[in-house]
Amino acid sequence: PAFYRPSTMRLTMVAAWVAAGDWDSCTTMAFAPGATEGGSTFVTHTNDCVECDSRIVYIPARDWPESQKAITKLYHAFPREANTGRSSAYEVEENPEMAGQVSSAALGYIPQVRHTFAYYEASYPYMNEHGLAFGESTASSTLWVPEPDGGSSHYSVNYTVADHEPLLGLTNLMQLALERCVTARCAIQLMGDMAMKYGWYGEDPACGETLTVTDGGETWVFNIANADGSKDGTYPGPLAGTGFRAAWAAQRVPPTHVAVSPNTFTIRQLKVNDTENFMYADGIFEAAVKAGL
Repeated sequence: PAFYRPSTMRLTMVAAWVAAGDWDSCTTMAFAPGATEGGSTFVTHTNDCVECDSRIVYIPARDWPESQKAITKLYHAFPREANTGRSSAYEVEENPEMAGQVSSAALGYIPQVRHTFAYYEASYPYMNEHGLAFGESTASSTLWVPEPDGGSSHYSVNYTVADHEPLLGLTNLMQLALERCVTARCAIQLMGDMAMKYGWYGEDPACGETLTVTDGGETWVFNIANADGSKDGTYPGPLAGTGFRAAWAAQRVPPTHVAVSPNTFTIRQLKVNDTENFMYADGIFEAAVKAGL
């Protein structure tokens, strides 16, 4: 069947705010080129969130001196951030609707690259200047790291790295991929590497994340879950002590297929030597055996 009419450009369907009822769910779909009439790839994301800041914001491309990039707190309600220097939409002195907002605090810092690409974001980052695009859906997971207070403390004003060792949330990973990558494979590898190096936490307790990723040529599904919450074992996860700070894997959507994720993981098996269709964290099988999973 024809899922998509011919088009001269890659398309991503922007996250939509569905305000009918008190829902907080997401569904994402990913279309490989052979599943569309015109051979295009695209991903979709319905973001059903009653309180999310769904403004569409353009983040311009920039050249940077040798420096450190601040990783700020995540917050989906208005405003997502304030006075971060990424866009005039987030600046208190430049945008009247931001009047009175408190500046976002940095959780930590990572090395900045010398050039970052332009991209758009709404409640989640979704597409950059090269057509690299994302869809998102939170997924329940047996691999997760308890929050210090048993709740989603990374949304609170009191959240700091001192409270909870993992530095990066999902939005951080998506931003880093869009500003630094052109292809889906680059985005997946970068997000996986960053999560392993700096630690990753989920959007909600007992949850991981699914991302659909496309670049106009390939379409992928990326799954990530918490693993070892802290360096010192204060908030141990199921893979504590294995050196895994995040468990991740990705599978390419076959050329004529469509993938759908309604708040669930969909990758069921990994083929070890099939690098054309699978990507995953180094040592993930050994870590799973060590942890008795």
